[in-house]
Amino acid sequence: MSRCVVCSRPLRPDEAHRTACHRCEHHIRAWLRELPLQLPILEVFLHPSAPRPGTGRPGPGGRPAPPVRADVLNLLGPGAGRPDDGPDGDQSGPRPIAAVLGAWIRFIAERRPAAPPTGPQAPLHLTRWIATHIDWAVRQPWIADLHRELRDLVTHIRRITGVEPRRRPSPLPCPDCSAFALVATGWANHVDHVECAVCGRLLSPAAYEAHAIAGRTAPGPEPGPADQEVYPDDRVDDRAAHEGEEGGEKP
Repeated sequence: MSRCVVCSRPLRPDEAHRTACHRCEHHIRAWLRELPLQLPILEVFLHPSAPRPGTGRPGPGGRPAPPVRADVLNLLGPGAGRPDDGPDGDQSGPRPIAAVLGAWIRFIAERRPAAPPTGPQAPLHLTRWIATHIDWAVRQPWIADLHRELRDLVTHIRRITGVEPRRRPSPLPCPDCSAFALVATGWANHVDHVECAVCGRLLSPAAYEAHAIAGRTAPGPEPGPADQEVYPDDRVDDRAAHEGEEGGEKP
């Protein structure tokens, strides 16, 4: 049985022609959508906080605070390509966002082939270009490298900004493994996807809504004697009073 080169989960029959599963593909697409959203937040963190008024200290150890944060400046830099950029290179540490995206654009364009974007491009245009080729990329053996680089880049950015998608547990069981481990992930009130933490099943918002509707319309068990004797909380006192009228107070 073939397995996903990213997460090692067995590929389903409809994924047999791929090297990466739909779940890992969705994560790649989600990170590509997130990167442009994080840029304005990174720019806020570019300049260090000013010293507190009245402290008389311009910076730690009496040294003036740097005008910008070097780590953020590095991420927001133009990112001129280097010969070892790309999945075949030996890189360590975070590189500029534009350098990571640009290296992958060149790598994909050389192998597809496809015309890369020309001229100065905002990260939004770079991520969109890569996203248009993901259907092809998930059939390639190096898709795990793209997944890893985007994951590491987004993780590093989130550590700086403190902003990441909201995760909320779902009360519904997983439609595959029946575990109550579904987690909805998205920005603000928008749900991007729902994922099972046990089996890895990934549901789109539409599929999750259909699952919820099916659960609400499924016939429930026939009420038994114990169920028939259960009274709502706001009627318990009335029932007790009624029994007291008929049979008197019980010792």
